[in-house]
Amino acid sequence: MPADASLVVRHYKPADSAACLQLEISGSELRSAGGLLEMAFWHHNDFDAKSRQFRSHVLLVCEDTAASAICGVIAIAIKRLCVHGKEVLCGYVFDLRIDYAYRRRGIGGSLAREAEARAAAMGVQYLYLTVNGTNDKAQRLYRSLGWVPASHRKMHVSPLFLAPAAASADRAAAAKGGGVRQLGTEEALDLVSRYYAKRDLGLSRAEFEHLFASPSYLTTFFATDAPAGTDGASSAAIVLWHGSRLTGIKPIRMVLHASTWAKLAPLAPAAFFAMLAGALGLLWTGAASSLFSQLACVAMALVVIATFVLYLWANSRTALRARAIAPVAEGPAWEPLMRAVYAAARKEARQRGFGILLANLDADSPVVHCLCGKTRTGNIGSPPAFWHKMLGGGAPLERLAPDSFFDPRDI
Repeated sequence: MPADASLVVRHYKPADSAACLQLEISGSELRSAGGLLEMAFWHHNDFDAKSRQFRSHVLLVCEDTAASAICGVIAIAIKRLCVHGKEVLCGYVFDLRIDYAYRRRGIGGSLAREAEARAAAMGVQYLYLTVNGTNDKAQRLYRSLGWVPASHRKMHVSPLFLAPAAASADRAAAAKGGGVRQLGTEEALDLVSRYYAKRDLGLSRAEFEHLFASPSYLTTFFATDAPAGTDGASSAAIVLWHGSRLTGIKPIRMVLHASTWAKLAPLAPAAFFAMLAGALGLLWTGAASSLFSQLACVAMALVVIATFVLYLWANSRTALRARAIAPVAEGPAWEPLMRAVYAAARKEARQRGFGILLANLDADSPVVHCLCGKTRTGNIGSPPAFWHKMLGGGAPLERLAPDSFFDPRDI
């Protein structure tokens, strides 16, 4: 417990939701360009909606009883999965948030230790979490509590301005087995649960059934290069998941504060046409006499047009993030098939109104090299990492295998 007697760690109550939602926004802010760009993750629903995706969970808050204020929160989602070939009851730790005014008072460590103790009492043996690669403060805290790195991650990002078709060679490979097709839910469940049965962080069959029954599950794409049952055949599959149903990214500042942009948004069409008319007017009247001035006017007009097209496109999206999860790669020639199913997933995500498609993979996963090439391009922001620990001590944990499973609820 915190040293200050007025700080009490207790179970979350529904009345805590608003305070915890504000902690989530302030505690997850992402800053760049010297603070000119600020964004944060936020929940669309009550704060415990993420925790309630799982069959069981621990959700604790730290309350300053003297001020009747919530100053910290932590959650652990509990599920059964495989770690280094052994099925264990696992806890995924997330949303450890501390109010800025209460930092350096031991609240983060107290919440983490209490949450671990309660999870252990429920039979949890193994814990893991995600942390940004540059979040030194969080990493120092976790290291002091016995956590060690488990996996370096790669966030492959596909903007969905356009959804180009797969390369001809990839389409030809998939055509040998009848082309890319969408699997029914039961067929997809059988495929994914079999493939990840003994892989690191692969869910138990019952947990996979729970995952595929989620409203966030969308569809699964599959391709093979030979008829079913053919010896030596290769195949690939990818699952499409709604990544913005419960959480989103909230703009805080884009040079100006988000509230200012909200007030200016209705003026955007008028401002666009005014700026475009001004740029074209300079060219038409000859006011831009030098070649440099003329090129500057043309560049200004193109920037204005591009900005407005981006504005219209962004406002046409019904959701920001789709997620590509559970890649299945089997046989010697799976790579062109994987590119084909990923192209189909991009097209489907765009048609459903998503803005980007994300794939969270181990940095050494063969699928990363397949989708990104040797340059490993496509990562944004600070690369995330998985950390883990075994409750009750024991031998140090080894890193997770590169083909580990990523649960899309772990975000």
